[in-house]
Amino acid sequence: MTRLCLSAILGISALLRFWRLNEPGDLVFDEIYYVDGARVFLAVGVEIDGSDGEFVVHPPFGK
Repeated sequence: MTRLCLSAILGISALLRFWRLNEPGDLVFDEIYYVDGARVFLAVGVEIDGSDGEFVVHPPFGK
């Protein structure tokens, strides 16, 4: 009986966790700022803002 209850809880929690995981809604918290910085870093190789260098908060691998 215990294993059945634990299996049911695990199944329900996995369903709720992984359902629509590949469809993010909006950017949240610091993603608003760091997504653009990461895109520039991947395109250019350095972090720039216009023609000036950008203030780097996290190391490149952290993005």
